[in-house]
Amino acid sequence: MYFLMLFWSIAAVFIILYLISKFGLKKLQSAIDNYAILVFIILGGLLMFAVATKDPIEVFGLSIPFEMQWIASLLLAGFGAWKWYLAPLKQKVHCLDREMGEVKTSITALDKSMDGIDSRVGGVEGRLTRVELQLNDVQRNTDKILVILSKGHQPL
Repeated sequence: MYFLMLFWSIAAVFIILYLISKFGLKKLQSAIDNYAILVFIILGGLLMFAVATKDPIEVFGLSIPFEMQWIASLLLAGFGAWKWYLAPLKQKVHCLDREMGEVKTSITALDKSMDGIDSRVGGVEGRLTRVELQLNDVQRNTDKILVILSKGHQPL
């Protein structure tokens, strides 16, 4: 009886604070956004103890069926987990996905730029090869001239 009663007491206080925070108390709303998941983890633990010990609640002498109490408690805990854990997690995943798309676009642009640089460098390499061949021709011609001059022809 104590675990489920404690569960619903904490849940009622939290719901009241949540409704009050919706009417303009920014500090309370910020605190709820920061600590709500902790409250719902505690509520989940209390709910597990209540289910394990078969802990029912009687309200003003009125007995509510166990299954209805536990289903309502599970729905409340599930809503809290969705509102303060799963929904923010989903938003973070979407932000990360968008950022990764931007990074992928940037990498693709860099890849295209590198391909352009490679083609330009390839063109420069071809020109350098032609210049190198011409320098080799000049070197051979210079060698021939030096051989001719060394055989006895005197320069003018």
